[in-house]
Amino acid sequence: MNGDGTPTPVPASTIAPLKVAFLGDSYMSGAATSAPEQRWTARLSAANGWAEINAGVGATGYATAGGEPNARPYAERTVDIVAAAPDVVIVSGGRFDYLGSSSVTTVSAAIVATFSELRAGLPQAKIIAISPLWGTSEPPTRLAEIGTEVRAAVEAAGGSYVDILQPLEARTHVLAADGVSPNDAGHAILLEAIRPSVESLVNATP
Repeated sequence: MNGDGTPTPVPASTIAPLKVAFLGDSYMSGAATSAPEQRWTARLSAANGWAEINAGVGATGYATAGGEPNARPYAERTVDIVAAAPDVVIVSGGRFDYLGSSSVTTVSAAIVATFSELRAGLPQAKIIAISPLWGTSEPPTRLAEIGTEVRAAVEAAGGSYVDILQPLEARTHVLAADGVSPNDAGHAILLEAIRPSVESLVNATP
């Protein structure tokens, strides 16, 4: 209290920013952007004053390790997310589970494991899953099936599912030379598609 009985203002610098962890693939890591701050996760975090924890690794999925050295599937990376103690976890993936060699049964089990382990380790955190992203061509039917499984798993864990459809479809200028990873323009479109729902969920009063 101040001498006149009014509350003493708390300096903004003493208020810890919300810690938001992003678990995903190259669409999450911003592998093909011109700079890390151009990826949609960084731009969304900066706009909201969040402390970004980016755990995106290219070509990985719920059950898919990808090709990078020491890369692991999501279900094996939850321990790292839990150790970071975020307030919010946002998960996106599925494309590389479709393209990978894992069976449908293995992918389904890995999806369930990912969200159940996140909830067990972070009982108070908000957990948000984003629908699987494909690219500029029409997505395969199996991708929608993976999305249905992700929705069921995240909601069973007390989290939320955000379906943004396929915002990059038919937009040929939004991918890098590899034909897979979004460039700066692609990440700007992803941000526009993802931001309203995710901000609403993160900022909602428990």
